[in-house]
Amino acid sequence: MRKLKLIIILLGFLLLGGCTFLPEPVSLIQAPRPPAEKIQEKENLEPVAKRFLPADAILAVPDRPVGGSSILEADFDGDGSPEAAVFYKLKGDPGKPGTLILKKVQKEWTLQEDIKGIGFDVGWGAAADVTGDGADELLLGWSIGASAGSTLNIFSFAEGSLKKIGQENYHELEMVRPEEGSFYSLAVWARDLADVYQVDMLSWDGSRFASDKELYPAYFPKVSQYYKARTAEVPDAAIYWYFLAEAQVKEGKPEEAIQSIEKGMNLNMIMPGYSKFSELKDEIIAMLEDREGQDTALYIPEPDLTLAIPLDLFPYLAVEGSPGPSNEYRLSASIKPEGEEKGQLFDIVIYPKDAGEPIDEKDMLKLFEDDRFIYMVRKGWKNPYPPGSPAFDLYSLAVSKKDEIISSLKRGSPVQKLENLEEEMLAAAINEAAQMRWHVQSGGNIEEMESITINELDYRFMGRDLDSESKLIQYFSSSFTNEAISAYIIHSGIKVHNGRLVQPNADGGSIMGYQHAEILQMKDAGDVKEFDLKAPLGDTLLYETFHIEFEKTKAGWKISSMPGSF
Repeated sequence: MRKLKLIIILLGFLLLGGCTFLPEPVSLIQAPRPPAEKIQEKENLEPVAKRFLPADAILAVPDRPVGGSSILEADFDGDGSPEAAVFYKLKGDPGKPGTLILKKVQKEWTLQEDIKGIGFDVGWGAAADVTGDGADELLLGWSIGASAGSTLNIFSFAEGSLKKIGQENYHELEMVRPEEGSFYSLAVWARDLADVYQVDMLSWDGSRFASDKELYPAYFPKVSQYYKARTAEVPDAAIYWYFLAEAQVKEGKPEEAIQSIEKGMNLNMIMPGYSKFSELKDEIIAMLEDREGQDTALYIPEPDLTLAIPLDLFPYLAVEGSPGPSNEYRLSASIKPEGEEKGQLFDIVIYPKDAGEPIDEKDMLKLFEDDRFIYMVRKGWKNPYPPGSPAFDLYSLAVSKKDEIISSLKRGSPVQKLENLEEEMLAAAINEAAQMRWHVQSGGNIEEMESITINELDYRFMGRDLDSESKLIQYFSSSFTNEAISAYIIHSGIKVHNGRLVQPNADGGSIMGYQHAEILQMKDAGDVKEFDLKAPLGDTLLYETFHIEFEKTKAGWKISSMPGSF
């Protein structure tokens, strides 16, 4: 998975500071896309579901993952035909939640199960293979309260009948799997106190969900980033430094953990106490002793590159990334001695092979190339520090190991990458919405262009599939809220002329890879969730960030940001 400074992805639970829609850069515009293929219509199961609802029950949309609706279709029993999980809540305050399992037998839907929930709402509703048997399990989270959190029940239909195979308490939950992996694991965040969480990775071991330490290095960078944000906001709270160090241990970075634990031990250690800090520090020291003389891997997410850094240089080496003027991506490595300005060490510049502009090779050497990029290096800087100073000696040490560091450059991450179920659902929903927007912006299915001038402006009649406001609203309504659609119609200049819709005569497209969008941050406001995401720009190493809002409606989660605002 793939601007200016090297962005380290923050955990999806961190609060946004107040985001606005980002204007679409002119550089993203490309030739208009062909008309979108008509999506095959599915059976409308809402009337069917309502027939089976218990008395005084209404359909309910799960709070997570964002992108779902009140009816979830999946092949739970593995017979090749999907069943339907129908989420509901009993009327009242609070109304008890539940889930119906419907199955089609000889063209007629029948009720198979009525799963009674606890708490006051359906907090999680998803279908995914979490056991590795090739069939989807049903994951139901019941919201109990802000303090108590939620309870997750996991059901399997593999043996021909409904069976609960797992139960976990959580406050935050993610479902992740290794890239190209066949089944998901659970990232469970259980609140310890306030905004401090105990985090564990759970995978099915054949009989139960157990801690999966093999996934720690892949997942715990997220946990570390969460606690780095907390230590930045409240640097005098020892508890955050403790949990940061613990997360860094689990991601396999004792060289960072030792700095964190020592910062924490210089503060007032109330929770946890001194003994817990000391135990963790001893564990970190033992890890460092085992790794003495080894290098540590530094992964840079944007270009998907890894460098091997000697342990004695790691605390002082900084690598920052930035886009260049010709679609190239630049990595700048520098040494930052304590109390001194940083000293430039080397630059690595990565050019797309189809950049279309000549590469200035002055002072640069070619490292290697692959099927997409050419990798160059510039390393001609002199020692900027006074001779005889500790900074001079540190920089000299870095120079002596510079070629070794540069030659270690390789594509990919040192640990397996994880895919996130909610992120996949969001990316698919956003990509589909973007395709809708481009289809509308190109006029729809226009068989023959009909232009007209209105108030000295050029307009065209929209295609027959979008030539009325009702058609346009219906087309957008599977992805967007009515308010977002109305805002787009006004903003885009679409109007009625002689009984048909017309739009300003313009085309567009985008090289944004929305289908590969990744969550940077999320703000949870209950029925409205805001996301900052990033998506790659075409076949480059560059990314664009954008902001989008989803709103939980009776019909499911829909985008409440105006089409064209992302």
